[in-house]
Amino acid sequence: TTRDYLDLCILVQKNCAAVGIQLKIEVVPSSLLKQQKSVGDLSFFRGSWIADYPDGENYMACFYGPNKAPNGPNYTRYENAFFDANYELLLKETDLTKRAEIFTTLEENLSQNQPFALLFYDESIWIRSQAVNGLIINSLNQMDLRQTTLNQLPNSKK
Repeated sequence: TTRDYLDLCILVQKNCAAVGIQLKIEVVPSSLLKQQKSVGDLSFFRGSWIADYPDGENYMACFYGPNKAPNGPNYTRYENAFFDANYELLLKETDLTKRAEIFTTLEENLSQNQPFALLFYDESIWIRSQAVNGLIINSLNQMDLRQTTLNQLPNSKK
């Protein structure tokens, strides 16, 4: 890991030790860590993924066999013919109901094979004035202000 995530790695190390799994933490420069992840030199590492676009396919791409690093985002080097075939179906499918079924199949496959350990996920809270209307936050946590209006609140001074 890098120094930035040492505290998190120590927590994981302690939790793993509690169930009999011993982990050795090595603090390395981020450039070396990136290289080691890319070529598959690490058996266990911390990583995260922020979607490039608002479609669940973006996350599934991280486990598609042909996307193995360094040629893609599959740093886990997960390879599963069933997953890959369904991922390819997902890429071609346009019907939202059928896509949801394929997503369920892909998620079940990942759950059964567990090529990663989900520790936590980011959550955002947006606080806005009651005078703000039409504010849209998309699934990538980006603000869309095109429909936003600002209204005068009752009893407020101009």
